Amino acid sequence: MSQVETIQLDTNGWVFAITVDGRRIVQCDYEGEAVLRKVDPHDEYILNASSFPVGPYCNRIESGQAEFEGTRINLSPNLLDRQGKPLDPSSMIGVGWTHKWHISQKRDNSVEFTLPYSPEDGQWPWFCTMKQKFLFNRNAMEITSTLTNTDDHFMPGGLGIHFYWHREPGTKVFADIEDMWEMRPGVIPTGRLVPLPADQDFAGGLNVDGREMDNCYPLPDGKFIIERPNVSNRHCVVESDEQTRQVIVYTTQKESPSGPAGNILVIYPNTHVNNAVNMRGRKDTGMWVLRSGEAGKSVTRVTVQP
Repeated sequence: MSQVETIQLDTNGWVFAITVDGRRIVQCDYEGEAVLRKVDPHDEYILNASSFPVGPYCNRIESGQAEFEGTRINLSPNLLDRQGKPLDPSSMIGVGWTHKWHISQKRDNSVEFTLPYSPEDGQWPWFCTMKQKFLFNRNAMEITSTLTNTDDHFMPGGLGIHFYWHREPGTKVFADIEDMWEMRPGVIPTGRLVPLPADQDFAGGLNVDGREMDNCYPLPDGKFIIERPNVSNRHCVVESDEQTRQVIVYTTQKESPSGPAGNILVIYPNTHVNNAVNMRGRKDTGMWVLRSGEAGKSVTRVTVQP
C-alpha cells in the first residue's frame, strides 16, 4: 500500500484531512469525535473515503446514455471494484471523484480545490470547471461548490457532496420530507413523486438500524439532522442553499465495496434527482442548464450541536 499525501487542517476544533488531489476526504472530526466515517488514507481505492465531490452531474445517468441539445452523452461505467470491473452499468456522480484536482487556495481554516475539465472518450462531453471550498468555523464546516460551463454550448449540470457519515447503533435521521421519487430497477426514477411509506418517518426520526435503502427525496427546506445518541449526545445539522434541494439516503447492512457490513450511511445533499438529464420537460428535477460562461453554485453547512 503506497503512501498517500494529504492536506490537513487543525482549526476551531476540527481535524480535517483530504488527499492532495482533492478527490477524497479521509478524516473529518470535531473535538475528537468523528463526524464523517474514518478511513485508511493510504488505501487508494476511490470508495475508501469519508466523502468525495459530486459533479458536473449528480447521482446516475441511466446506462451512461442521454442526449442534450443535439449532443450525445455516452458515458462509460465509472463505479468499479478494486479489480477495475464495473459494479453498475450506469455512470455515477460525475467526474469530480475520478479526476485529480489542484489546490487553488489554502489558509489556516480553509482549503479550495479546482478541477478544469476537458472532454475525454467515454466521459462528460462538455468543457467545464469545478471548484470546491471547505471553510471551518467554530462547530461548523461549510462546503461551497461551483460549476462553470467553459464550453461554447449549453450544458446540463448539477453538484453535490457525497458524505459517508460516522454511524453508530441508534442513529436517527430527521427531515421535513413528505414525498420520494419512485424508482424502477437500477435506482432510476419513474418520473413519479409518491408519498413516503409509513415505515419512513423522517419527521419523527428515522432509525437507520437494519435498513436497506437507496432513495432520492425532495428536501423542501434543504435541512436534515443526524442524531447519534452515543456520541456525547451531539447531533449534526446539515443545511443547504435554495439550489440544493434533493437528498440521497443510502444505507445497507451488507458488506459492499464501500465498506464493511453495517458501516455505511450515505446521506448527501445535491441539486438534482437521479437521471435528470433524461427527464427533460419537467421543472422539478433540479437540473441546471448553464449557458457558456454561466456558473451554478451549491452551499452546504454542517453544524455540530449539543
